[in-house]
Amino acid sequence: MGNRQAAIGFFNQGVAALQDQANQQRKEHAFNLFVSACHADPSFGEAFYQNGCNLWDYTLTAASVASFRKALECEMPNRLRAKTFCNLGWQLHQLGQIAEGRAATEEALRLDSSLTTAWT
Repeated sequence: MGNRQAAIGFFNQGVAALQDQANQQRKEHAFNLFVSACHADPSFGEAFYQNGCNLWDYTLTAASVASFRKALECEMPNRLRAKTFCNLGWQLHQLGQIAEGRAATEEALRLDSSLTTAWT
């Protein structure tokens, strides 16, 4: 475990940066803060989940998959774990890894059957 307090600080600053409409570079600034949260504490699953979503937004599919896989190595609440499996499943599907993507999506539904995005 790294410095969780610093990681949470970076994470929260990333959220705040995204909300700063006056900053034209807010997405890039937030991206760097979320990456810093991952570096500060490599066991902070929520940071790796967010990083995977951010990489997905930049259409960096393979990097997104890697970040979601790293998130799943960390402790996290089942709801977030289900969302991570769901996103991983879709990204794997995008990469043509259909069987593994389906397995990830099924695991998401096993963890949280109310997760509508996993059903789609």
